[in-house]
Amino acid sequence: MYAADAVPGETLEGEVHVIGGAVAQTIEQIYFYVATKYKRERNNSSSHFYQECKLLKHRVTQGFTIQPQEEKLIPVAIEIPYQTPLTLGQQEIYIRTGLDIAMAINPKDWDDILIRPHPLMKRVLDALELLGFYLYQSDCEYNVIFG
Repeated sequence: MYAADAVPGETLEGEVHVIGGAVAQTIEQIYFYVATKYKRERNNSSSHFYQECKLLKHRVTQGFTIQPQEEKLIPVAIEIPYQTPLTLGQQEIYIRTGLDIAMAINPKDWDDILIRPHPLMKRVLDALELLGFYLYQSDCEYNVIFG
């Protein structure tokens, strides 16, 4: 189940809910990562591993203090980068939310998002399908030039 769906270049809106615990805590920052994983070869062999690729880091707030049992609702809007891969095959795209709290185990949240083709990209994919071509496999791989 996806938390949201979007198109590259589109703005995705949401909310961050912060609930205070038993004592006041200073939160250094709240941030989002839009990320995926890509395949990378291990020492030029046939084996590989997956490495996280952060497509975007977005700082949601500056530091603030949350009081015991206080609830904060922080609206967020982020633009999905144009280079975000589509959610095809096994490709995962997700938003990771994090809170930096000094001297604490910092909470993190991970929400999968569905990335659909941009309308211009969809036209190309539809045209290829009309010509008899079908998407067989989709993968993100590490590239030395960009990596």
